[in-house]
Amino acid sequence: MRDTLDRLAADLKLDSPERETLRLRFGLACARRVAHLLENEDVRACLDGLESYLRGEMGRGALNALAARAAALAGAHPGSRSLDGCGHAAVSASYAVARALAGQARVNQVAFKSKAHWAYTARQLEAWRDNLTTPAGTLASHPTFVAEMSGSVVAFVQLNPRAEPWRLESLWVLPECMGRGLGKALLARALEIARAAGQTDVAIDADPNALGFYLSRGARRLADVAAPIDGQPQRIRPQLLLATLPPA
Repeated sequence: MRDTLDRLAADLKLDSPERETLRLRFGLACARRVAHLLENEDVRACLDGLESYLRGEMGRGALNALAARAAALAGAHPGSRSLDGCGHAAVSASYAVARALAGQARVNQVAFKSKAHWAYTARQLEAWRDNLTTPAGTLASHPTFVAEMSGSVVAFVQLNPRAEPWRLESLWVLPECMGRGLGKALLARALEIARAAGQTDVAIDADPNALGFYLSRGARRLADVAAPIDGQPQRIRPQLLLATLPPA
């Protein structure tokens, strides 16, 4: 079902600005699928607020306030005793509500701009477009956090709970916001969530330019995968493991 939702979102081009209303409705539908797992009435109220907005009963300012509230509630959720196959069910459901209210925040733009910061060519970035695109459906099914400044998404992290061990699917920060600790904070939050779900390590398929960052956070380098591109025939992608618990 999740794969089907991902394909549908891609076919509908839900990332485009002109599809915002459809994107919000899609996010609402995804969140409603897991609404029965919600344990916090405040989160339920946020989801009801999104429905009110889509019916024309609420303004943009109120929606933005609800989105911020939902994100805070998802980030502060203590965990649930009710587990599903991917970890804490109520926590995952709270993510779904937060992401639905965010209208699939413009994470893809953040990924492209962040990757381009490493001076890859436009042609190469285009070749990587699919890999740099976060499927809309995963915002409801994968633990995802965003960092915002002045109401705009400037960084995000996503975990893949289908992999074993869980994999760091994305961690991107806009170039103009680098050096402010956003990447460290988002990575730390992702590790907390993975640890709460029983994961001892998170796997990372790293861009070589990000190797120093991950090593500085305690990652262990296990192997390298050949990843040549035009002009960089010897390019590799380091394969890392990062413990979810900090060193004693």
